[in-house]
Amino acid sequence: MMHLVYLVGGFVLLVAGGEWLVRGSVSLARAMGVSTLLISLTVVAFGTSAPELAVNVIAALNDNPGINFGNIIGSNIANVGLILGVAALLAPIQVHKSVILREIPIMLIATFATLALAMDSVWLDSQTNRLQRHDGVALLGAFAGFMVYTLLVARRQRQNGDAFADDVEAEVLAKTPGTGKAVLLTVLGLAGVIIGGDLVVRGAVGIALGLGVGEEIVGLTIVAIGTSLPELVTCLIAVRHGHTDLAIGNIVGSNIWNLLLILGVSVVIGPFALPPGGAMDVMVMLGLSIVLLPITVSQRQVGRLEGGALFVLYLGYMSYRTAEALGKV
Repeated sequence: MMHLVYLVGGFVLLVAGGEWLVRGSVSLARAMGVSTLLISLTVVAFGTSAPELAVNVIAALNDNPGINFGNIIGSNIANVGLILGVAALLAPIQVHKSVILREIPIMLIATFATLALAMDSVWLDSQTNRLQRHDGVALLGAFAGFMVYTLLVARRQRQNGDAFADDVEAEVLAKTPGTGKAVLLTVLGLAGVIIGGDLVVRGAVGIALGLGVGEEIVGLTIVAIGTSLPELVTCLIAVRHGHTDLAIGNIVGSNIWNLLLILGVSVVIGPFALPPGGAMDVMVMLGLSIVLLPITVSQRQVGRLEGGALFVLYLGYMSYRTAEALGKV
């Protein structure tokens, strides 16, 4: 029972802490004269990825590789299958041309790279598939390149007079507090995601041991969904306000950050072997990512039919992995 309390309490702190961190950081960045564009690409992106980062760093420090692996791969699978699927069921998701030409291909490259780096059994004739410290360094290097490229594109757009901020972003920025409150919110937000991350890891490990399943299954399902709550809330709010094009951008961007930055940091802190079924999880993540490209290219949207299919695929795979872990299949 106590582990469930830890888990729920941790999720509450993660969501609240992430919200405080974003609002405080945005306000501080604005006070320092940083552009809204740069804030959106860096500070806000970091804030929405803070729950995954907090959970993974703590899991790596505590030597919980199953949580470490399951959270990132599970979050990316949930982002496409669960969150984008549910959002598209509510309203067709319009896809901006730049997302099709730039972000989705980058996400696919990052996913391919993760799979390739993990497949030691293929490249090195090893008995196990592992993510080594140098693999983490390679992912972080790719993330640095992605950020440089993104900022160069953003600067060109700004020079060409392309508007980046939209009505939703303007509303959010208008609600940011003064500098003093911003500092307090930033500190409280950082504390919230760190403490919340610790509670989530403690609760998840305890539940896994109690149920007799591997940590990676709890990470792949419960923890992954919990740390993806900011993306879920963002997508649902965007759809509710009619800004459906923002939903897929949020999902794709989050998946890139998760693989290149958060997984990279996690592996540098604590290299680990892929758990049983881990290679299949990565391939499912890759498969869902690949499916997005022809859908978006052909229709420039993710419709309700496609959203329903993504949601069913997600439920089916998670049900299979959970039943497998419990010895039901």
